[in-house]
Amino acid sequence: MKIACLGDSITNLGEGINTYVNFLGSETFPLVGQNVGLSGSALGVPGKPGANPALSERYVQIEGDADIILVFGGSNDYGHTDFPVDLGDPAGVDTDRLTFCGALRYLIKTLREDYPNALVIYATPMIRNDAVWYKSISLDREVKEKNAFGHSLCDYREAGKAVCRAMNCPYLDTYTVPELNPLDEANLAARFRDGVHLNDAGAAFLASWFTSNIERIWNETRG
Repeated sequence: MKIACLGDSITNLGEGINTYVNFLGSETFPLVGQNVGLSGSALGVPGKPGANPALSERYVQIEGDADIILVFGGSNDYGHTDFPVDLGDPAGVDTDRLTFCGALRYLIKTLREDYPNALVIYATPMIRNDAVWYKSISLDREVKEKNAFGHSLCDYREAGKAVCRAMNCPYLDTYTVPELNPLDEANLAARFRDGVHLNDAGAAFLASWFTSNIERIWNETRG
């Protein structure tokens, strides 16, 4: 089966040439991945010019024969150093791509319409270690829990889950996977290149976790 992975730098940039997309699939659930990642890409469209195109704009790059579409984003909506995106209303119904919630609703609705045979799944952003990330890019900035719009990363995680529940869209909560928490020093050393991006071991772990959970959802909904 073909899986299109629509995401940001965690999807796009790996250690060497590998991201989690390269490791997806198993003997019982073989997958061929299309990497539709772009560094700095948020779900929503930032309110000022200069940012890379958003996931809610780039979805048209997904190949038409995708069996599964994994939307993995939100980290840049929360914490892009220059182009964050406001949260929006998790309980709303709008599809305004200038907010995270509106963009996620737009994506789920539009992907279902444009790729009617594909199973659409959303994955929440992983926990970040911004102190390590800022140091890795030589950014002299104070680490704060909330962004310029007054929202935490967990707010974006919870909002994404709420939107998915309202739209009956399956989601995977990477935020709660203990092995993918870079605030833990052992995890940071074992699976991360910095406080945000994975090394090969981390990419392989995430791919295995994604594969088993996507297989479960596929069997529950399409089996």
